[in-house]
Amino acid sequence: PGDCESRPYLDAQRYDGFHGALAREPVRELAGLTLEVDGPDLVLLRAGEPRERFHDAAEDAPPRWMERLAASGYGLLIVGADLGLGRPSTESIQRAIRADRALMGFVEFREPAP
Repeated sequence: PGDCESRPYLDAQRYDGFHGALAREPVRELAGLTLEVDGPDLVLLRAGEPRERFHDAAEDAPPRWMERLAASGYGLLIVGADLGLGRPSTESIQRAIRADRALMGFVEFREPAP
């Protein structure tokens, strides 16, 4: 808002229900999207079809992260531009959220069938 910079990637994510930080509302659920484990990867699905693959995310997750994801049944997904994921830090992600360069939403997590 207020600048002429285009962020087509974020516009496409808004279509899926991702939103910026909301001052007086909780983070919304991304209806129709699910997150599943596929071998070492996590896969974001829409209507059962892969939308995005996070390579090695399940395998390389911090200790107990996958357990917590499974226990809650939901994960917070943050997408954006200039998140600084090459050298991840909470500060760079929070800066992107405050600058409206990041969008978020809760996605249902489904464990793989045994």
